[in-house]
Amino acid sequence: MFSVSPAELATIVIVAIIVIGPKRLPELARKAGAMLRAIRRATEELKSGIEEEYQEAVAPLREMKQEYREAVAPLREMKDEIESMLDVPGKTEPQNSPGGKPDDDESGEPEA
Repeated sequence: MFSVSPAELATIVIVAIIVIGPKRLPELARKAGAMLRAIRRATEELKSGIEEEYQEAVAPLREMKQEYREAVAPLREMKDEIESMLDVPGKTEPQNSPGGKPDDDESGEPEA
């Protein structure tokens, strides 16, 4: 999170001793440590709460996805069987446009 070199840390400690004084420094360090622990605890609780809410929101979607896959599986199998029955070696089928009509005009212009 923070990268403090040993020289920077020594400078901070020396300035803290001069400004705060050697008698109050241990008390201040304890308070700072307690504050950091409280912040870390709060962020972990927030993170776990968000993760739980996410899992609760996504669980029904995952169930629906699984039900969809189970429902579609037989249809896909039937499609594959039909396609394998219709495959005739050496036969080429015309390419159909999205509208379902063969593409006779490749210019893309509408017919008049």
